[in-house]
Amino acid sequence: MVRAVIVGLGRWGQNLVECTQGKSDRIRFTMGGSPHPVSASPAAKACGEARRVLAVGFNWRFQPALQEIRRMLEDGRIGRLLHIEGNFNGPSVYRFPKEHWRQQREEGPAGGMTGRGVHVVDAMLYLAGHIDSVYAQSYRRALDYGLDDTTSMLFTFRNGGSG
Repeated sequence: MVRAVIVGLGRWGQNLVECTQGKSDRIRFTMGGSPHPVSASPAAKACGEARRVLAVGFNWRFQPALQEIRRMLEDGRIGRLLHIEGNFNGPSVYRFPKEHWRQQREEGPAGGMTGRGVHVVDAMLYLAGHIDSVYAQSYRRALDYGLDDTTSMLFTFRNGGSG
């Protein structure tokens, strides 16, 4: 059984859940989230009835410094965003033994992006907007088991910027 998280509970996301949840022995959605409260309301109501929490876990966009940078971009104080870079570097998964759940590929299918890298990408989305194209590569370099530990991505943003 694949335990999945769905991000985006608009029309298509809800359709995916409705077509599979409880109807497949191969996949089960265990979490979901949406940045748009209106599209999440049916899911948010179901979670309430089941006494579960539905939330968007991207908290960096609420940091005062990142919000100020966005205001500076919006009002032109620092000009137009041409390129943005982000890096998350640290022990993260390395500190866990081979048998730990955080080392299981099914728990972290996006390698280095799963636990922490997604926050860097969300910060970029918050500042630069929608992404038009992505080139990604992911490798297991530090350990000979567990998740990919080195993940790199290149973006082209809809506004013409790069990341």
